[in-house]
Amino acid sequence: MNNDFKLLTDLFVETQSGVTERIKNAEIELNQLSEEPNFYLLLLQYIENNNVDQVYRQLATLYFKNFTIKNWYEEDEDGDILPSKIFNEDDQNKIRKNLVDLTLTTPRLIQNQLLEVVKKIAEIDFYENWPDLMTQLTSKLDTDNFDVINAIFSIMNMIFKNYRYYTCSDELLIEVDYVLKAIQETLVKMLEELTNFFDNIKQSNDPNKQSQYFRSLKLVSKIFYSLSCHQLPAYFDTHLDTFCIMFEKFLEYDNGQFKSQESEVATELEKLQTAICKNINLLTTKYSEDFNKKVTTFLQSVWKLLLRLDLKTRYDKLVIEGINFLTSVSRGEHRDLFGEADTLKDICENIVIPNLYFREISEDIFEAEPEEYIRQDIEGSNENTRRSASTELVRSLNNYHEKAVTEIFSEYVFLMLEEYQKNKTENWKSKDAAIYLVIALTVKTKTQASGATSASSLIDITSFYNEHILPEITNNDSNPVLKTDSLKYVLTFRTLLEKNIVSDLMGTLVTLLESQSYVINTYSAVLIERILAIRELESRKPRFNKDDIKNGLEILLTNLFAIFTFEDEELNDYVMKAIMRVTAVSKDYVIEVSEPIIGRLSEIVLSICKNPTKPHFNHYVFETFASIIRTFKYYKADLTIIENQFLPIAKTITELENQDLAPYVYQVLAQLLEGRTQKDFEQSNELKEFYFEFLLPKVLDQESWKSKGNIPALTLMFQAYISVIPNLLVENGYLENILNYFLQMVPRRVHENDAFKILDSIYLHIDVQSYQSYLPDIFKGIFDRLNLRQTDKFIRLFNVWLSKIIGKHGVILVIEAIDSIQKNLFSNILSSIYLKNINKIQYPIHKKAILVSLLRMLTDSNVMINDVYSKSWPLILTEIIKILENVREQLPKNNIDDNDFEIKEDVSFSTEFSKLMFTHKRTKDFFPEFNEPKNSFIDLITNFIKNNNGFNFLQLIQNQCPDQYGDIINYLNNLQISFN
Repeated sequence: MNNDFKLLTDLFVETQSGVTERIKNAEIELNQLSEEPNFYLLLLQYIENNNVDQVYRQLATLYFKNFTIKNWYEEDEDGDILPSKIFNEDDQNKIRKNLVDLTLTTPRLIQNQLLEVVKKIAEIDFYENWPDLMTQLTSKLDTDNFDVINAIFSIMNMIFKNYRYYTCSDELLIEVDYVLKAIQETLVKMLEELTNFFDNIKQSNDPNKQSQYFRSLKLVSKIFYSLSCHQLPAYFDTHLDTFCIMFEKFLEYDNGQFKSQESEVATELEKLQTAICKNINLLTTKYSEDFNKKVTTFLQSVWKLLLRLDLKTRYDKLVIEGINFLTSVSRGEHRDLFGEADTLKDICENIVIPNLYFREISEDIFEAEPEEYIRQDIEGSNENTRRSASTELVRSLNNYHEKAVTEIFSEYVFLMLEEYQKNKTENWKSKDAAIYLVIALTVKTKTQASGATSASSLIDITSFYNEHILPEITNNDSNPVLKTDSLKYVLTFRTLLEKNIVSDLMGTLVTLLESQSYVINTYSAVLIERILAIRELESRKPRFNKDDIKNGLEILLTNLFAIFTFEDEELNDYVMKAIMRVTAVSKDYVIEVSEPIIGRLSEIVLSICKNPTKPHFNHYVFETFASIIRTFKYYKADLTIIENQFLPIAKTITELENQDLAPYVYQVLAQLLEGRTQKDFEQSNELKEFYFEFLLPKVLDQESWKSKGNIPALTLMFQAYISVIPNLLVENGYLENILNYFLQMVPRRVHENDAFKILDSIYLHIDVQSYQSYLPDIFKGIFDRLNLRQTDKFIRLFNVWLSKIIGKHGVILVIEAIDSIQKNLFSNILSSIYLKNINKIQYPIHKKAILVSLLRMLTDSNVMINDVYSKSWPLILTEIIKILENVREQLPKNNIDDNDFEIKEDVSFSTEFSKLMFTHKRTKDFFPEFNEPKNSFIDLITNFIKNNNGFNFLQLIQNQCPDQYGDIINYLNNLQISFN
C-alpha cells in the first residue's frame, strides 16, 4: 500500500509541476489508475492518512470529488437517471459505507470537499439506495466535538434543504417521515443539551467555540424549517416548547463582545437569529393553531431585536426576516395589535422609513453597476431587501387598517417631501423614500404584466403624479435617482393612469432615450415597452395601437437603436425588447421603415454571432425579426426586402454551426419559408438555390440534429418545407429522410411533441398515397415507445394524431397498417390505449378530432361490426354519447385569424432552445367543416343502420355494455334513432 501511496503522491506532485506535458501525462495515468478495481477505496484511504502531506490529500480529495460527482450516475436525454458506467454497485456500496466516517474526521478544507460528494450522492441515492445514511450520522452525534456535530448537521441540512423547493406530495411526505423516524428523537435531545450548555458558552472567552456553538443551533434551526415547511411533524409539534425555548432565548440574546463592529459579515449568532425568525414566520403563517399563544412573546422579542440593529449590510438578512415576521403577524389573528395610532407611528418611524431609505450600497450599484441596478429594480430580483420587506409590511398594514395607516404614514410622506424642498441637492433621499412609501400605501393589487391593477381610494395617484412625479421627469437637472424613481412610479401605475396622461409623456420618454445615463435611458425604454403592452383590465384589448405611435415612429426607433452606440450599452436587452414591442405595435407602419431596421438588426446579428454572451439580448433581436416578418406576411408585403439581408446572415451562422444562435435562425427561416408558395420556388432560382439546394441538406444533416437546441427549430423547418413544397420533397425522396428523424425523436420524452408535429404536417399537406407505405414503420416506432415508457402526455399525443388520421382517411387504412405489424393489433390498441384514455383529452379542437374519428369508426365500414372488432363497436358508441352529452349543439368554428399577432407574451428562456413568441401559430382545426355534432351523429348512424339492415345491433350493445344498455337506448330514442 505504501507503494500505491507513493505513486499517488508522485502523480499529484506532477499535476502541480506547472509543465503542461508533465501535467497531461499525470492526468492520463490517474485516469488509467481509476479503471483499476478498488481504486477509489485506495484513494479514500490516501485521503484519510494523516502521514500524507495535507496538500496532496486535498488534491486527492478534489480529484475524488470531481470524478465521483461526474460519474456516479448517467443521465439520458430525457433526464432519467441510469446506472453509472464507471462505478459498479459494489463500488458504490463501499464508498457510501466509508464516506461519512471519512468526512467527519478530516480537516476542514478536505471536509468541505467531501461534504459536496455526500450531498451529490445523497441527492440521487437517499433514501432508497442509501437507507442507513441517517443512522450513520446520528450514531456519531454522541460527542462534545463541535467540528463533528456541525459536520453531521451540515450533511443533514444540505440534504433536507431540497425539501423546501419540492411540491408537497405523498412521495415527499413518506421520505420526510422516514427521516424523522431516524433522527427526530436524537435531534430534540441534542437541541435540549445545546440549549442547556448555553451558560458554559457565555462564560467562555473562546470566540471560535462560541461561533461553533451558535453554528450548531443555526443548523438545527435550518433542519427544523426544512422538515416542517410542508407539514409540521407530530414529534416536533409535541416538543414545540423545546424549540421555542431555544428560539426565544437566542432572539433576545445580545452578546456585544461577540459582535465584530468592523466586520460586514454576519456572525454565527446573527445567522442563528435569522434562521429563528424564518422559523417563527413559518409557524405563524402555516401552523397558527399550534403557535398562536406564543406569537405575542415573539413579537416583543423581534421588535426589540429590530430596534437594536443598525443599517450595516451584515444585518440585512436578519432585518428582512424580522420584518417578514411582523408582516405575517399583521395578517393573522393578532393583526389588531398593530391598529393603535402610536403603534403605527412607531412602526413607521423605527422600522419602515429607516429601511426604505436609499442606501449607500444602492447608490454605488446605481453608479458603478447600472445594469445590475436595473435588473434588481425592474425584474424584482431585489425582492429580498430591506426596502421590499418594509414595503410589504406597509401594504399588509394598509389592508387591515387602511384609514389609520394612510393618515399616519401620509404625514411622514409630507414631512419627507418638505425636507426635500428645503435642500433638493442634499435631501433627495427623503423624496426617494417618500415616493416608495406612496407606492406602498397606494398599490392594492398588481401583476407582472400590468403593474398596479387596483389602488387605494384614499390617495389620488394622478394628483401626486402631476405635483411630484412629472416635474422630476421633465426637469433636466433632476437628481438621476429621483428621475428613475419617478419613471418607476409611472411604470407601477401605467394601467391605472388615464391614457392621455401616459400618451402626453411619450414624447418626453423618447427624448430621455438620448440620456447618457444607462439607468435613465434604459428605464425610459422599459417604460415605453410596458406602456405599449398595456391591455385594458376588463376587455384585455390593447390600449395603444399603431396610430398612437405613427407620427413619432421613426424618431422613436432611431433613438432606441442609438443607445447601442453608447458606452457599455451595445447589448442592452431592455432596449432590444422595446424595439421588438414597437415593431409589433406599429403593424403595417413598420413596413415603410423596415429596410433600415432590418439592416441594423442584421449588423447586430453579425456582431454577436462570434461571441453571443447575452441570451436575453439575442432572444429579443430574433423576436424583432419574427415580429416584422409576421407583419409582412399578414399584410402580404414583399418578403424579398427581409430575405435579401437576412438569408446571407443565416447562411453564415448555419455554416458556423453556432449553437447559441442557430435555433433562432432556423425558427426565423421557417417563418420566412412559410410566407412563400410552391409557385415562388418555380419562379425564383434564388429561393430554390437557398432553401432547396443549400439549406435543406443542412436541415437533413445528422450533424445539425446532434444539438438538442436545434431539434425543435429543425422540426419547424420540416413543417415549413412540408407545407410549402410537399411535392418537391416527395419527388426527390426526402419524405423518408424526414420520417427517419421522426423515428429518432419519438422514443425521447423531451422530443415527443416535435415528433407528432412532423406527422401532423405530413397529414395536412401530403397525399396519403405518398406516405401510406410508411405507416407501418410509423406505428411501430410509436408502439415501441409505448412499450418502453408510457406517459399520459404521450398517449394523448398519439390518440389525437390517430384521431386525425382516422377522421380524414377512415379506419380501414389504419387497421391495415397496424395489423401488418401483428395480427389483430389494432383491436388491442383500440381497447387498451385509445378508448381507455380519450376521456382525458379536453382541448376543444382535439376533442372534435376524437369525435370525428369515433363517428367514422362507428359508421364508415362494416369491419367494425364483424369479427374481432365487433366488441369495440358498442364501446365506441358509448364514448360518442359521453362526448355529445357534454357539447353544445354547435361546435365553435376556428375562424380566428392565425396572423393576429396580438398574442399573450409568454417568453421562457432555456440554455438550449427558446421559442420565439412571434412565430406562434394557433392550434389548427383539422375538421373546420364539422360543427353540428348531434346532427352529424344522427345522419351517420341512421344511414349505417339502414345499410346494415338485419344486423342485431341491440344484442351487440347488450352483450358488451349490459350496465349502460338502458341509458344508451334511451339516449338514442330521444334522438329518434331506432335499430328496427
